[in-house]
Amino acid sequence: MPASGSITATVSTTSDNDPNAANNNGSAANATATVATTQVADLSIAVSGPAGATPGSVLVYSVLLTNLGPSTATGVTAQLVLTGSPTGVTVSSGSVAGST
Repeated sequence: MPASGSITATVSTTSDNDPNAANNNGSAANATATVATTQVADLSIAVSGPAGATPGSVLVYSVLLTNLGPSTATGVTAQLVLTGSPTGVTVSSGSVAGST
């Protein structure tokens, strides 16, 4: 499906016993249907991790970004911002599953 625009379907038929075969070529107005299309992605994001910690402890936060569809999501960026000037931070990008 195109990102936006339209899709047109034209119907034609053949038959051995049709007395008017000239109207079976899809040229009649009711032999064509045009549908406007727009892709829609439905993104959902969830963050989990501790609300607090003691100095020197290890904190793990997880970010789960899901495309509930129905279309492919493009140009998606997810960002987790830590406030409060944390020190000694190590960031791991984790993994990516799927392509939508």
